[in-house]
Amino acid sequence: MNCPFCAETVSNEALVCKFCRHDLTYVKQLRVELAERTRRIAELERVLATLGQVAPDLAEGTPPLAEPPPLPAAAPAWQSVALGALALAVPLLLLLLVHYLFVFQWDLHAALLRAATTVIPLAWGFWFPWLHTIHVRTLAVLAVTLGVAAVAGMLYLSTRIDGVPFLPTTAHDRWETFQIAISITLALGCGTLAARTLAALRDRADRMRAGYQSALSSVRNSSREPEKMTAQVDILGKLAEFAAPILSGAGAVLAGVLSLLK
Repeated sequence: MNCPFCAETVSNEALVCKFCRHDLTYVKQLRVELAERTRRIAELERVLATLGQVAPDLAEGTPPLAEPPPLPAAAPAWQSVALGALALAVPLLLLLLVHYLFVFQWDLHAALLRAATTVIPLAWGFWFPWLHTIHVRTLAVLAVTLGVAAVAGMLYLSTRIDGVPFLPTTAHDRWETFQIAISITLALGCGTLAARTLAALRDRADRMRAGYQSALSSVRNSSREPEKMTAQVDILGKLAEFAAPILSGAGAVLAGVLSLLK
């Protein structure tokens, strides 16, 4: 090789140049590294050339990518309108029918009418599933609309059958009419909220039950725990499974009662 300092020819195994006396050790290391990198670059170029020749064949044989599944379509507007109309029409018709029967056909006590006008929207709000999915503001609008429409229908029946004025004339009658409207509104809202609370409690109970089952499985699979402790944990798990539905129902009933009292 040639010395990089004086350009004189020296042996490839020389560690010091015999002409200029410069150290050639690191020069030899640089030459070895340069030769290794040159070899690797050449190998990479050969691989890239091979891939360039094979790529067109692979592109032709590659199946097309699968399209992502379509997103679920939103519920059409007419369906929401129809469900909203149904949510109002059914309890409204039931309230008017009960008012007609209790007042004009059977002449029952006013307390029974008040109880019926509370139970009907309460049960409807608890049972009708669509009410459990709407926003609270929408529920409030529906509840107020039902209360106003039901009272207006009752007053219209009284006007048509008894010939009394449509609007109450005394302060007592006006206050009683207002109370009926408020009770119908609150009953529908409380029934719906009670159903939502019960569903949330059931979901929480299911998650707690799953956690208990996981803990029981961990204890059973652990060889370090004594058998007595495993039996005690089994008893606690069975008690929890038995008490969870009862606590869920009691919580839902308590929430509904508190909402009515408010």
